Order: sequence, then C-alpha cells, then structure tokens
Amino acid sequence: MMREFPSHRNILAEFSDIFTKIFEETLETPVQIAANDFDAETIKSALNFLYDKSNAIIGKEMEVFKFAINFGIQHLIDACVSFFEQSVNPTNVCEFIQIAYSHNFEHLKQKCLRILAEKKEEMELTKIAKLPQNIFVDFYFFKL
Repeated sequence: MMREFPSHRNILAEFSDIFTKIFEETLETPVQIAANDFDAETIKSALNFLYDKSNAIIGKEMEVFKFAINFGIQHLIDACVSFFEQSVNPTNVCEFIQIAYSHNFEHLKQKCLRILAEKKEEMELTKIAKLPQNIFVDFYFFKL
C-alpha cells in the first residue's frame, strides 16, 4: 500500500540536492517521490526532523540514516552520526565502525577504534574477526 506524506518542496529542496533535481526534472504537480525501500515510520520521522522536530528520529536513527544517505540529506546524516558517536559501545561498535569507514566519518572512526582497543575484552571476538580487512588492520595498529 502506498502512503503519501505531503510536504513542501522548498523544505525538501533546502536540505537535499537530490530533491532539488527531482523537482527541476518533473513537470507534474504535486511531485510524487517514491521511497519504496523505507517504511512509513522512517519517512515520517525524517520529514518531521526536517520540519524542526529534532526528537522525531529518536529510536529510529539507523533507518533514518539510511533514508538520509539515499536522498542526500546532509543535515539529517549529521544528526544521525552525532547520535552514533554518542551511543557507540562494545555491543554496537562493529556496526558503527563499518558505517564510519564506508562514509569516511573520521571522528566516528576514531571513537570506534578507541572503543575496540579499550574494550576488546568485553566484545565477541567473532564480531571483530568479521570486520573488513582495512578496518581490522587499522584496529590492530591503533595506538591509545
């Protein structure tokens, strides 16, 4: 079932060059943008955040992050990365460090490497061993 989330094109265009391009290339009004890879709650949370409801993404940061990456919404990406930096711990560090490396978030990388180095005794070695080789090498040579 398709859901609609009415929003103002000037708000969306303000935060995303991808949305701007869609608006420029589409003759129909209103413009309909497909976001089939995301559930309704994720889309609603992301849009509410853009409408200045900063707590709208709480508890949905990972899915909202994926939405923000997909549509190039840097303001939303920054908010999610800030959450990741604040909440990284031994149980989620392997997931967050892969995000940091794949998107070159240097501060998050360093924080994750530090946690890996300081808390490796608290972590499952199988999770660490499954990290991509470039991350594993950086972790191995990381100096506290």
